[in-house]
Amino acid sequence: MKRIILLATVVVIAISGWGQTNYYSQTKTFEEDGYTYQCNATPWGFVELYNKNNKLKGKFPAYRSTGKTYIEPEDGFHPVMEHDAKKWEKGEDIVRNAFTEQQKSACKGGRRLYITCYINSDTGKIDEVCFEFFKTSGYVGIPISVYRQIELGLKKEIQYGITDLGKQLNFIFFWFDIEFH
Repeated sequence: MKRIILLATVVVIAISGWGQTNYYSQTKTFEEDGYTYQCNATPWGFVELYNKNNKLKGKFPAYRSTGKTYIEPEDGFHPVMEHDAKKWEKGEDIVRNAFTEQQKSACKGGRRLYITCYINSDTGKIDEVCFEFFKTSGYVGIPISVYRQIELGLKKEIQYGITDLGKQLNFIFFWFDIEFH
């Protein structure tokens, strides 16, 4: 009897595992409804997901006048954006509201969604967005349309104040993460 129960349990677990969708198990390009996203499944367990039109991914902010890469000075923190907790909260709300309750539940478990924003240093608006998450997280079951909704929401709704130092750079790099509890 114990063997039958064990076998039944193993079968149920296997079937439920097969039923989970993983959109991002391998490197590929998604073309949907007039937009194209690139998915890079890295060997170290991360998935990078971003709009194929992004031009800044993999680049670092640089001074406009010299082209020299910006590195935070050792003498302390020098802000490139004005601190605005309400805008940061708004960004997090945009991300959280893009997920259904079922999707949020699937993403629980201590894994985070990392969102990198490339901010226009003239306007303070977000020009590009890149997502990263673990291959073993619930985020692999979230359709590309949800990430697109987040990208568009952040670009439309968020505008940061840029400091004088920030205005000297060609763009500003900013990231935040989300975890569902």
